Amino acid sequence: MGRRIPLRIGSMSDSFMWMDQKYGVTLELLKILNHYKYPHIIFTRSDLIATEKYLSALRPDLASIQFSISSNNEVFTRKAEPGAPSIQRRLQALKVLNEEGFRTAVRINPLFPTYPDGYFTDPESIRARFGSHENVPKFGFFDIETVGEFLDKIKESKTPTILAGFVRLTPYTINRMRDISGVDMRPFFRPENFNTGVRGNTDKNYSDREISFYYKKIHAESMKRDLRFTTCYIGNGIKDYFQYQSLWSNKKDCCDVSGNVASFKASCQEISWEDRAKHAAKKMFVDRAMKEEAYYTSLAAQAASEVGTEVKDASTSFTVIPKSKMREKIDLSTILERP
Repeated sequence: MGRRIPLRIGSMSDSFMWMDQKYGVTLELLKILNHYKYPHIIFTRSDLIATEKYLSALRPDLASIQFSISSNNEVFTRKAEPGAPSIQRRLQALKVLNEEGFRTAVRINPLFPTYPDGYFTDPESIRARFGSHENVPKFGFFDIETVGEFLDKIKESKTPTILAGFVRLTPYTINRMRDISGVDMRPFFRPENFNTGVRGNTDKNYSDREISFYYKKIHAESMKRDLRFTTCYIGNGIKDYFQYQSLWSNKKDCCDVSGNVASFKASCQEISWEDRAKHAAKKMFVDRAMKEEAYYTSLAAQAASEVGTEVKDASTSFTVIPKSKMREKIDLSTILERP
């Protein structure tokens, strides 16, 4: 706390549910943060944050506000997020916040795929699994083919940044999405990924190539509209910190806050591994994360050294070389592809 490393509010549950009007827990927390002039990032789906009472407890020089809008389908959103404000209400809240001078972003996170893995990057696997494109199922929670229209609405709200983070799904979530949408997502995954899991756990992931297509598509459409773009690697591993950073508008910060909010001068990445281990519930996870970071840092450093760019570690900001340049020396798609 003494280093004034920004606090994250709402990472695990929404702190701006409308019941806070009665209990005022979040409101009191905001007042405390203001008293100590402590920087904070807020994740929310709720337009409560844009009401007069809560706006008066927020300061543009201390707070960055990110709204989660994972779907561009209002019908699916109502089913998947019962009780949460509509997409239109969230965009209106963002407009209010932007006009009040707050730094905001829209989090398309989790970013759900529209079609099965390989639809855009491996047509042969699609033919082998489904016979023809006519037989390919579609999941309409987020339609990548109409992302431009979605970004137009975000642009109208005056929000400057789009943050995308591709979904990873547990079997429970896959079943839950089937109950909500009527679409069975199990065939969306490559059989080798779905049957064996990824990295020794039960989470189901798309291939890096397909994920990269979605990111590049949203990035390209964002650039057309003069919107900033970034990706969230949390949940998908430190590899993604390096793999997609060339798409970030702000190479210093995946949340695109550093340099845009005055009080954000430190980062949690500055915390040493020794300090993290002291407070971790399970030291084995800290050790594994440290080794993963060292491994992928070394790969990036090896590639960068071949083209004259220095890479220190994931806790240090650096200029990322284009992936095409990196692949001239190291084929990251082979080395880092998920099993």
